[in-house]
Amino acid sequence: MTTIALHHVQPAQSQRAQSQRAQLQRAQSQQAEPQRASLRAAQSAPGADAAHAERAPGRVRTRLTRRGRAVLAALIVLPLLVGGGALLASGGAIAGIQNSSASFRHVTVQPGDSLWSIAQRVAPHDDPRDVIAAFVDLNGLSSGMVMAGEQLAVPHQFDGAGR
Repeated sequence: MTTIALHHVQPAQSQRAQSQRAQLQRAQSQQAEPQRASLRAAQSAPGADAAHAERAPGRVRTRLTRRGRAVLAALIVLPLLVGGGALLASGGAIAGIQNSSASFRHVTVQPGDSLWSIAQRVAPHDDPRDVIAAFVDLNGLSSGMVMAGEQLAVPHQFDGAGR
């Protein structure tokens, strides 16, 4: 009896396996059919060349729309305009510095001098704090310390020539 039972089980399993294989083959042929149809259409189309007929299946040709072209053009032109404007702006600033013919009166720091004493000597009627701030800005001083023998440019508003 066991032999008969096994005999009956085997055909049922093999029928199931055959059915599954058939379903798999049908699914694969259904997936391949649109690709074959597009290949047949490309080959039968008038003027179709071999390069387009042999194109990889599932590959789509990308087209650039009018809006896409406008965006692409803007992405290329905008940085060029910004860079050109920055170049012109900085070129004008450099040219302005190079063409400057400003001349300043200079004061030599004496032993024992401080910025406060120089400010009082150069502009006795002005607030020494304002004069010191102008000295620091004009001469690019990092601190309020000055050394004997150092040359300091006097700001025009305190040089006495404008008064």
